[in-house]
Amino acid sequence: MSQDTPWAADPAAPISSASPQQKVVRVERSLPPGAVKHIDGFVGRRVQANRENYLKRFDIDHYVEMVRQRNHKDWGWIGEQDGKWVESAVLASAQSGDAALRQKARSVLASIIATQEPDGYVGITPKAIRTPARPLRGMDPYELYFTLHALITAYEQWSDASSLTAARKLGDYFVGHIGPGKAEFWPSPYRPPENVQKIICEQFTWVPEGTAKAPELYIRSEVTLHPSATNCMGSWGRWPVVR
Repeated sequence: MSQDTPWAADPAAPISSASPQQKVVRVERSLPPGAVKHIDGFVGRRVQANRENYLKRFDIDHYVEMVRQRNHKDWGWIGEQDGKWVESAVLASAQSGDAALRQKARSVLASIIATQEPDGYVGITPKAIRTPARPLRGMDPYELYFTLHALITAYEQWSDASSLTAARKLGDYFVGHIGPGKAEFWPSPYRPPENVQKIICEQFTWVPEGTAKAPELYIRSEVTLHPSATNCMGSWGRWPVVR
């Protein structure tokens, strides 16, 4: 690799030595959602049908109310719906120019952010059952993955400062509560090497040796510019690289 490549780094340097201001320069640039306005054919019909018949008719208010009430105690996942809907609505309204959908997405997002607790939690689990030893309910990590994506996508598309602040606070919650030596999300009773080729339920025929822990799933570069998250990248960043 040429030394004058703008994003080249010393491979011998420790990951944690990177400054919070450093950011990899992307060579390939993706098109923004609004760059392609008219999509014809089967794909175009599906895009329009999804927007009109799914996003606009979906009972998102029901799931926002679940976030407000925060009384869900079951292990199974249900709390990802608000994050999925918001991210989809943000992108779909940007692609289509649908002002009504964009306004609805802004309203829903503001309602979700308004429920965020001081420590950053913004899921559907009662605070009473979130303890230092078990700071997340069952599928909370999976559900909040989509909430984080929604917050970051809203910031990327709208330059919405409140979304970035909320994303950083949620990242702080992950950093403060999840990881080696803290709570871990391990969706099976088996650990390596016992989990290799192990049947655990009808949905999963086996769990690979590298079953993921929560922190490696959640922290995206836009959030890790925040100092509290950057401090953890030295240990977390190596996990996906070496595996």
